[in-house]
Amino acid sequence: MLGEDRFSVLPPPLQTLKLYAPMTANLFTSDEYGDVSGESEPLNGKELRSYQDQILAALIRERKPEEAERGVMHWYGKDDAVNQKVRSALFTAEEREGQLWAVVECQVQDTLTPMELETLTDYLGGQMSDGWGESFEQHDIDVGDGCELYVHLWNSDDWSIMTEQDRFDPHFDERLPELCYSVLPEDGSLICITKDAGWQAAENNSEKPGLNRHMADYRNRYRGITPAQEQAMLSGCLHGWDCPAADPRHYVQEQAQTPRQTAAEGLPELCFSVLHSTGALICIKRGESGYYPSDWDTGDPA
Repeated sequence: MLGEDRFSVLPPPLQTLKLYAPMTANLFTSDEYGDVSGESEPLNGKELRSYQDQILAALIRERKPEEAERGVMHWYGKDDAVNQKVRSALFTAEEREGQLWAVVECQVQDTLTPMELETLTDYLGGQMSDGWGESFEQHDIDVGDGCELYVHLWNSDDWSIMTEQDRFDPHFDERLPELCYSVLPEDGSLICITKDAGWQAAENNSEKPGLNRHMADYRNRYRGITPAQEQAMLSGCLHGWDCPAADPRHYVQEQAQTPRQTAAEGLPELCFSVLHSTGALICIKRGESGYYPSDWDTGDPA
């Protein structure tokens, strides 16, 4: 109608969110006859810098037609806030601080909450290890001179996925993360802690405290969170965020002031660990060779 006010609400502008993870590879060289060797040379991010252009081109070739609009978010499969806010997510590679990183470049509409960011990184980590990344690492990249490169976006040794802000903050381990996992001291329940807020029971909480401890360690390590940061987050949510114990530096200083034990004195009678190859939970007994499968192992390393 003439004279009637008309307006429309525009969506928030898109923002770029980058997540960084270590990149590794295996290089297969050729012999004097041009045959590719059956043994490979493992390469880390620093050694991969000279192959950045070939790796980036291979990542682009790996993208499927269905991913043209939203990248790997096309396969997300859930109608939730993460799906609504994250418009696209593409795998790429970037050199930072002397090494080549696997990068997920996301276009995000509106700010992600800590739990939404956790959900996103969990999904992307799964794509890098078992989905998109598993397919990518099976395709060779020709790097000249008869050499073939197989690139891994995920690996089982000291791997984590972190935001750009956290990954390249030299003091990250001295401050509280936005979110972490821990276990309640009274019953060993697996909990998720949000900074300056509180805790809630984790979705994958188990009735077995030992398994919950394993899960908390695994998920924190996945996000680059140290034991000192976890302890500070637990103290903060239980005793107040202003208490001295809610500071990761408190535990680093405490550890530095603790007298060192000899190797013999420091070995416990029994401990739990995980196999790097499979993530299976195992039990190790002092003085015995080998290890035992744990009764708490679920068969799922995540």
